[in-house]
Amino acid sequence: TQSTWGRKVNRSAIVLFAVMSEQRSSHKSSKGSSLFLASTWMIVVIGCVSIMWAYMAINGQDTRRQAITLNALNRYQPNMVSPNMCSLAFGYCADRDIAINGVELMEALSLPHAQPVHHELIHNLHELAETFAYFFSKGAAAEQVMVDRILFKKVVNIAARMHDAKHSLGGNAATLANRAAKEGCQVLLGASVGPALLPFLHDNVDLVGDAEEYEEDVHLVLEYAKGQSWGPLTAPRANRYYLNHDLHNARLTVLDNFHTKLSTANISLLGIGGLQLLEGNSDQVNLELLKSVSEKLHQNLNHHGLTDFHLELASFSEVSLYQTIADHLFPLVTSLGLNEQELASLYHFLRDNHIQPSSPSIPDVQDVVNTVQLTFAMLLERGLTRMHFHTLQFQMLCYTDAWTNPIAALARASLVATQEACGQSDINVESIDLMVPDQVTIQHFDSPKVVPYDPSEPISCWQPDTRYSCCMVPVLVCKTPVKTAGLGDNISGAGLAHHRKQTNR
Repeated sequence: TQSTWGRKVNRSAIVLFAVMSEQRSSHKSSKGSSLFLASTWMIVVIGCVSIMWAYMAINGQDTRRQAITLNALNRYQPNMVSPNMCSLAFGYCADRDIAINGVELMEALSLPHAQPVHHELIHNLHELAETFAYFFSKGAAAEQVMVDRILFKKVVNIAARMHDAKHSLGGNAATLANRAAKEGCQVLLGASVGPALLPFLHDNVDLVGDAEEYEEDVHLVLEYAKGQSWGPLTAPRANRYYLNHDLHNARLTVLDNFHTKLSTANISLLGIGGLQLLEGNSDQVNLELLKSVSEKLHQNLNHHGLTDFHLELASFSEVSLYQTIADHLFPLVTSLGLNEQELASLYHFLRDNHIQPSSPSIPDVQDVVNTVQLTFAMLLERGLTRMHFHTLQFQMLCYTDAWTNPIAALARASLVATQEACGQSDINVESIDLMVPDQVTIQHFDSPKVVPYDPSEPISCWQPDTRYSCCMVPVLVCKTPVKTAGLGDNISGAGLAHHRKQTNR
């Protein structure tokens, strides 16, 4: 939404040109041409100074607003948790991420810009170019499987030799685990981590599985900046496109050993992420894998303190896989993490039994708030008690009264998003934007209520009905992000570390 000061600048420019036009029409004679030129230049100078002053005022006002918001979030954020107060587990995926500029990789592969076309699976380089174009043009995140392993290895080798290639630990479970460990939790991770990636794991992470046995899975992270062009296409926001061909993650190779360890560990919550990596398997293979996951969860839940199951959603292309996950895992889920695309797919799946590959990259805040509440209310009937939604501009947390500390958890999760995107532990107020509207209308006990944005109290909470509450926090958006991969997992990991069940229930 355009700020009040922004509207004033636009009006100043309009008035300036209108006055100039009027001056021109009133000085048509050659006799008055000198006076016309002098008066015109005077108007131009005064107008330019006015616009510059207004622009400086806008920047100053915005910077103050962002600084007040940042100070408030710092005031709300919690201290690091104690390991004996937070014991979590995550499975089943980890990988080596290779991050490169997506457009530069297309050029290195000699792929000209393509028409945006969505393909569920990638069989060749032409389909890669078309599908990358599809998500690039929408500024939408995506994760897809390249079916041909030999071709995938060739693309990986080219990407790894690019001058700006960055190698890091990736995978939903590994990133969730590392973030929760950084927040102070003791974490059990079930994933196939190769020897080269072991140093990236936090000291608080206990790894299940012999890492020496595995050749690590690799994910390519094709990043792009807001406003970057590829042929006639321009990205409306910074984002990333994942490409993979996994062996271990796609077959959940640590499943048995991990759940055996869980049966004796003192863990309060188990989080699972990376199930989108099963795309590319046959429907029968996925059915057998997810049945096994469900059976093991049934055995683990409510034993040795394990009471909650968190599912971190992701970008899916295959409706059949989504349906199998819904059939076998949704009945057990008590906590959910998701972004704007995953929210749109989940909402449409619950209502119409279909998923959509993309949604607006910068969604309307009012629409999203309403959709989050509707989706949570539908899943509340199925046993869900907590949902953490995150998008570029803001985050929402909806929860039952079984959970405590929502404001501190949201403050920390919001700051983590900015720190990770900007690559700054101490956030520079000049490097961030605030993209929330001046007010949002929410449903409070079935009645509409206008919630104005107050930078000194940036977290707003309300009760849609007697069964649950929701809180909303802005995200200080990095103007020039240095990272787009893994932000959602870092956000959810921080939220889970600080948003915990009531201990006296």
